[in-house]
Amino acid sequence: MLASGLPIQVGAGIAGVAETDIIIVPLVIVGSDGWAKGRYKPLVDWAAARHAEGALLCSACSDVFLLAETGLFDGHDATVHWGYGDHFHRAFPAVRFHPERTLVVSCARDDLVSSGASNTWHDLALYLIARHVGAIAAQVMARTFALQWHVEGLAPFMIFRPSTDHGDAVIAEAQRWLDGHFAIARPVDEMVTRAGIPERTFKRWFKIAMGLAPLDYVHR
Repeated sequence: MLASGLPIQVGAGIAGVAETDIIIVPLVIVGSDGWAKGRYKPLVDWAAARHAEGALLCSACSDVFLLAETGLFDGHDATVHWGYGDHFHRAFPAVRFHPERTLVVSCARDDLVSSGASNTWHDLALYLIARHVGAIAAQVMARTFALQWHVEGLAPFMIFRPSTDHGDAVIAEAQRWLDGHFAIARPVDEMVTRAGIPERTFKRWFKIAMGLAPLDYVHR
């Protein structure tokens, strides 16, 4: 049964599928407590075995949580809806996470494919058609079914959620002040003045703590 309550008829269980070229995991629900590992071990083991035989592993949105349990994404790039970012990073810190990207194809054989928000299944479907049938076929499908490539990525849809656990008290205080004063003229100069340290030092510490230059942070 789907999360909406709609019943579906399952054609075959994984035990009846000994080989396949492509695995696409449908959307899975991640609760407020995050991802609980080990709940779907038979499915995870099956996906890993099929991948070892050459199958592509594909995810749309939160499905990547389940596929990441195989360990195959460790050290590689992946994406998921930005709203799941904290949960995903805590569960799979070895995966290089890019929430701003619509579609990520990684691994040496380009056989780990992840797409971000749920509606980016369009991008996943069109990518697979282009890869296995051809670019012209993908364009025809896009026109026929009004499917959309999210060419600008997901950054325009993301809510900026800056880190607050970096451990730098000076930068944390600057963040707190900026939350209520980012619209003033020359906010970076004001942050430097309030911090009471040299400008170059402040900007260097800020970049180390936040991964962004102070002015880029203000713009975000």
